[in-house]
Amino acid sequence: LVRQAGFRVERSSYWNVLMFFPIAAVRLVMHVLPSRAMSTHQLHNLPSCINVCIAWVLHLENYFIARGWRAPVGVSLLVLARKDTKSA
Repeated sequence: LVRQAGFRVERSSYWNVLMFFPIAAVRLVMHVLPSRAMSTHQLHNLPSCINVCIAWVLHLENYFIARGWRAPVGVSLLVLARKDTKSA
């Protein structure tokens, strides 16, 4: 899609590795259980200490990705692209 839009991909990586497996597990359970058994929304209030820990891990992940690390899995896809001047 990025190339079709006239951009050149410079780097790509998955992002939010830490939350991939818990989110995948919750989504699997939500898919298997009847919808009335579980809430369909995915936003929940977490204790602030957990939010601080998650934020710290995401900052650490950002640090490694900025230095060239490519995550094998993640919740989101991060793409750095530039307008391809050759196709213009």
